[in-house]
Amino acid sequence: MTAQAYIHTLADMESGIPKEVQRKVFDLTLAIYRVSDFFPEGEVLRRQIREKANQVFGEITEYDVFSAESTRQAAAILVRIKSLRGYLELARSLRFVKSINLAVLER
Repeated sequence: MTAQAYIHTLADMESGIPKEVQRKVFDLTLAIYRVSDFFPEGEVLRRQIREKANQVFGEITEYDVFSAESTRQAAAILVRIKSLRGYLELARSLRFVKSINLAVLER
């Protein structure tokens, strides 16, 4: 990659995260909301999954790869993603949604 291409890439990034990645995170968060709409009304797991998705979305959006705290931030994001996956697996086990809907999220 040339220096000019690298500078252009950095200019297209906010806080060190490419806009394409931010868009994918946004789309995934939206998909989690749609899938959790199938949960029974008032189900606590629905709220927990949405809160965790919001946390992941916010932390990725605010992530600063150039920060001295970037390693800690990345570790926190990974922990929340692991937790979110666990919640979704619990939803699958409880048959709140069809497996195909959760499989789409996993891709």
